[in-house]
Amino acid sequence: MTSLYVTEAGAYLRKREGQMIIEKDDAVLHEIPLETVEDVTLMGSVNISSPLMVEFLQRQVPLSWISSQGKFHGSLISKGSLDVLKRWKP
Repeated sequence: MTSLYVTEAGAYLRKREGQMIIEKDDAVLHEIPLETVEDVTLMGSVNISSPLMVEFLQRQVPLSWISSQGKFHGSLISKGSLDVLKRWKP
């Protein structure tokens, strides 16, 4: 499994056919199989697609954001499988 740190300003992460694609200025920088990713940290002005965030949530892959100066902004972490209907109160 892989811990991934993306520090390239202006990079964009998305998913395509079981791969995480890291691109910048329409050029593919890296392609990484999604099943090998254990956690991801985005540093500075790195963007990520919503479908890839959902994929990380489904796979329970933590996603963290850090400023370019190293300040921790927050994380997106799945709580696993929850029964939404039990928590819904009309």
